[in-house]
Amino acid sequence: MTILKMLKSPISILQELASKDHVGAPLYEACGSGPDHMKSFECTCTFNGRTAMGKGLTKKDAKHDAANNMLKACGVQMDNNEALPNICLVPSKTKSAIPINYVGRLNEFCSGNRYCPAVYTENPIITNNQFGLICTFQEFSTNGYGSTKKDAKQEAAKNMLLLIKEKDIGPKSMVEDLKDTQHNDEGVKQALKVYTGLMANLSINENISTTTADIDVGVPEGTPEEEARDVKMVQEGKAELDKTVE
Repeated sequence: MTILKMLKSPISILQELASKDHVGAPLYEACGSGPDHMKSFECTCTFNGRTAMGKGLTKKDAKHDAANNMLKACGVQMDNNEALPNICLVPSKTKSAIPINYVGRLNEFCSGNRYCPAVYTENPIITNNQFGLICTFQEFSTNGYGSTKKDAKQEAAKNMLLLIKEKDIGPKSMVEDLKDTQHNDEGVKQALKVYTGLMANLSINENISTTTADIDVGVPEGTPEEEARDVKMVQEGKAELDKTVE
């Protein structure tokens, strides 16, 4: 298997391979799908009787991935390609006028579908003097690399969006919400049961105090001391109720 160490993109290398072997230039066909905030692209690369597919959140990324997969099919591997996917080590002379904020897109997806926001942590493994970050969302995690931490974070978020698209993750399951609601309902029912029991005991105590007033050596009825005692019993019942709800 030939390994190319030149710092060139897969598209350029595939074009040079076509010229060297005197075969037709590779053909690319890209199409997009999904809503605007979660749009993704697929690209088909046809070259020398072979076909390879590529995916990405932009047409450029999808074309890049398709060319890279075609090179693999032809037995050509780019050096360090597995360690740093979709990263061009040659600085671009021109920058996109409107760069895509993948971190912002991921945050919008999480908030719009009732998920906790993604968490980013540093990757202790640094390759080719690149910064590395790990994006964690639910039980999934993706890596991102770049010349700066910001670039690495964007790369990790982009890979997570691709994974979300691949796994077809939608809004938070309504079954989970229903389970949470049922759990809360059971807690309320239990709390009401305890509260009702406390109030029943309080009522019984009041009746006993009334019927045995002539022999009761406790607090006289209708006095401030009795009112203070009743308030204390209600407060104790409420405190017990609060503990049950928690």
